[in-house]
Amino acid sequence: MIKKYFGTDGIRGKVNGSKINGEMFFKFGLAAGTYFKNLKKSKQTAIIAKDTRLSGYTLEPALVSGLASAGMHIYTLGPLPTNGLAMLTKKMRANMGIMITASHNPYHDNGLKLFGPDGLKLSDRIEKKIEKLIDSKITKNLSKPIELGRVKRLEDANDSYIKILKQNFPSSFSLKGIKIALDCANGAGYKAGPALFKSLGAKVYDTGTSPNGLNINLKSGSTYPSKICQMTKKNKAHIGISLDGDADRIIVCDEKGKIIDGDKILAMLGERWKRKKILKGGVIGTLMSNYGLENFFKNNGIKFLRSDVGDRYVKEKMKKNKFNLGGEQSGHIILGKFATTGDGLLVALEILFSLRKTKKASELFNKFKPTPQILENVEVKDKSIINTPKCKKAINEANKIIKNRGRILVRKSGTESKIRIMSESENSNLNKMMRRKIVAGNWKMHMTSSEAKAFVEGIAPFIGESTCFIGITPSFTSIHAAAEASDKSYLNIGAQNMSEHSAGAFTGEVSSKMLKEAGATFVLIGHSERRALFHEDDQMIHRKLKWAIKEELLPVLCIGETQEERDNHQTEN
Repeated sequence: MIKKYFGTDGIRGKVNGSKINGEMFFKFGLAAGTYFKNLKKSKQTAIIAKDTRLSGYTLEPALVSGLASAGMHIYTLGPLPTNGLAMLTKKMRANMGIMITASHNPYHDNGLKLFGPDGLKLSDRIEKKIEKLIDSKITKNLSKPIELGRVKRLEDANDSYIKILKQNFPSSFSLKGIKIALDCANGAGYKAGPALFKSLGAKVYDTGTSPNGLNINLKSGSTYPSKICQMTKKNKAHIGISLDGDADRIIVCDEKGKIIDGDKILAMLGERWKRKKILKGGVIGTLMSNYGLENFFKNNGIKFLRSDVGDRYVKEKMKKNKFNLGGEQSGHIILGKFATTGDGLLVALEILFSLRKTKKASELFNKFKPTPQILENVEVKDKSIINTPKCKKAINEANKIIKNRGRILVRKSGTESKIRIMSESENSNLNKMMRRKIVAGNWKMHMTSSEAKAFVEGIAPFIGESTCFIGITPSFTSIHAAAEASDKSYLNIGAQNMSEHSAGAFTGEVSSKMLKEAGATFVLIGHSERRALFHEDDQMIHRKLKWAIKEELLPVLCIGETQEERDNHQTEN
């Protein structure tokens, strides 16, 4: 279903862009208020919460104006986690709830998440109906002056939310003796997070609790987990908890500083709930969920189903199949026993309830070995590029290569101008063929084997784990020595060239099999010198590229620029 304004998780975009501005927020409020009017109710009510973005102060009044013009009485709650809004929408018996947030996106974005009176996110069908109202003539939906809504600010929303969370656990639940490192991402959970855990007796080391309107998610929160890992180790905490901008996601790290993503959290909760006989039906994951998680549930007799990406699609599938647990690798975890949407703080409580006995998060989450997976986000101007014949062909060819040895998933982001690419395979070389930033040095016809060995031994210790692929390409005779010297390091050894043939009477050529035996994991294809000096044309380079992929050698395709072309910036993107 193609939608004009709504994505996978509400409406989102750049502030003062085509969708996120005061005029459009008035229209959103008027349309949503019109749709959710319940004539059986004597008082039409909507509640609004927001995260900490500076733009919220501009957009909220416009939204309030639209809702009031539709005849809605509005309660504004201020900064509050998204599920806090969902819970209070249901508790206050409001017609609807609206969260002003762009979740994990940077400060310059903003958006809306809409909830019905049941505390659930809206279906595609309802969103389409609201979109139709947005584009209709405004005057048709305006209320009479006497029917305009009123606005009231509620100051105790966070306290009410915390009270609801704690009611889901025994009154004796205590975190006394537990040390927690907490990153609130300078977002909606900056008040509720520390207050919740401190009220239960935990020692809390918090960061991301000083929002200034511009620092939400800035090098912090669930999309930047290295920060909480460092804090956990520094303070010798039992666990690290990292939220996103609207606190509906959670990423955890154990006492050793190792990241625990949504898949590992699901595995722990699924097994625990089954053991406690509170798991209903099974567990819902998404298309992005790790294959290792699926196998873990299969081996433990727990039914596992996949939904489309997006926590509302997870919830919809949970509801359809009568499951009470589901979530995403990104940290959206829905505890259907307690909530209608993802809630980082609620999930944290459920984790801590188990942790209080062992106090070893590393043991608590040690459930399965994830299948090696690479995730890449590619920034694009137009996400429909994924539907072009050229792109479809490339995806089909990639799937042929990895068939029966893994899977590739290419999808549009529902919240950003990005294409998300996932590769998953037990074969690490296949995963390396995914699009990654590459830093590679080619030393051409220099250095003997002994010189190469000494060089690699000197630089390898300084190259740590990175999202980039870092490698060097020595001469063929030095590959073996360089590979031995780089063993168990993050430095990759490659080759400067490769024959397009597997074997035969090709004097002076080197085959893929020979390169792999020597220790090469990647190969340069189409270097400018090969083109200029040895007259390699595009057809030959194409054949070599296909052969490298088939032979599971990571190909690094050189664009073949000359020095003159480079100096004239003719080959830049």
